[in-house]
Amino acid sequence: VLFYGGRGSAKSTTGRWDAHIRALMHPGFTYVILRRTFPELQRSHIAHINREMEKLGGYFHNTDKIAYYPNGSRGTFAHCQDEKDVLKLLSAEFSLAVFDELTTFDWEMFLKLAASVRAPVGTGYKAMVRGLTNPLGVSAAEVMSYFVNKDIDLAENPDYNPNDWSSIKANLVDNPHLDKDEYLK
Repeated sequence: VLFYGGRGSAKSTTGRWDAHIRALMHPGFTYVILRRTFPELQRSHIAHINREMEKLGGYFHNTDKIAYYPNGSRGTFAHCQDEKDVLKLLSAEFSLAVFDELTTFDWEMFLKLAASVRAPVGTGYKAMVRGLTNPLGVSAAEVMSYFVNKDIDLAENPDYNPNDWSSIKANLVDNPHLDKDEYLK
């Protein structure tokens, strides 16, 4: 699922809370939240995670960048600036991957990591990938083609099933915590 729209529409917060909710619902659930660079990760997610985990009864390990939930679930916060960062994550197990600012990831990088998301048998949930993004970036064309327009050439990609790809457009009015008038100025 792609959650896309302009700045200020709470995409990052929504993606993080989607992960929190799933982690609390399913003991032992694992997820990863990804940004391209560590400074972006710090500003958009890590800046909030200590307070959120305290409210949820868990804690965030600042060195390892892992959120630990009281029911045994774990959330990893990572960056993927280059191919070696991708390789570090390929062998890890995550049932949910949240790509924050998806269009800033190279499309091949996204496909490699998304293909590694899996759910153990008998858990009652499916492996999921979430993309959060503004409509600008190196893979914007691919993101729009796969998730929104669904105009993939099946001769080139016979495994593409448009029913597996969906999108939700976010707008400023969707963020109740933002002073919209001041933001628009």
